[in-house]
Amino acid sequence: MDSILINPKNEKELSFIAELLGKIGARYKIITAEEKEDLGLSHLMVKVDRTKEIPKEVVLKKLMEHEN
Repeated sequence: MDSILINPKNEKELSFIAELLGKIGARYKIITAEEKEDLGLSHLMVKVDRTKEIPKEVVLKKLMEHEN
């Protein structure tokens, strides 16, 4: 079965939608912003091209660039 992903604009709207879903008997799960980010990253990891090897130094350099 397909699913619906909803991004409420604030906590009040989140509560309203959760209450509505509960009243109609729909199953739902509220996820944190961090969990949502993890899902996005895991989705990207599935799509990555694993046929190429990149040297460790290149990866570390990119990570260091993003920290600053």
